[in-house]
Amino acid sequence: MSLDKAIKHGQEKRKPYRRSQAFDRSCRPHGGCPFCERGRKHAARKQQDRADYREEELMPTLWLDFEVYCARCGAGLCNNCTEGKTRGRGIPMITVEPCDKCLEEKYEEGRADRD
Repeated sequence: MSLDKAIKHGQEKRKPYRRSQAFDRSCRPHGGCPFCERGRKHAARKQQDRADYREEELMPTLWLDFEVYCARCGAGLCNNCTEGKTRGRGIPMITVEPCDKCLEEKYEEGRADRD
């Protein structure tokens, strides 16, 4: 039995799609047409806008230029630095590796102690 025939005889409780839903498949419930999606996600969009505004208000953007030098020998450590974000909270961080000269010096010192 077709949907129209079932509705005519009172056997079908579903209602046929009306307006734009009748001809546009993306406009049906949970669909992706821009008009319906905008209406459905209105509250989430407003909440995200408020969160973005608060984040901008509370967290200023800072740009830092700095140089890193070894405390023992005074060599520049620019090539030994990496920037990134922490795993848990995503906070910016800088990692500084030891100076190659000082590492080599300590390695030789350790080797001399063994001999």
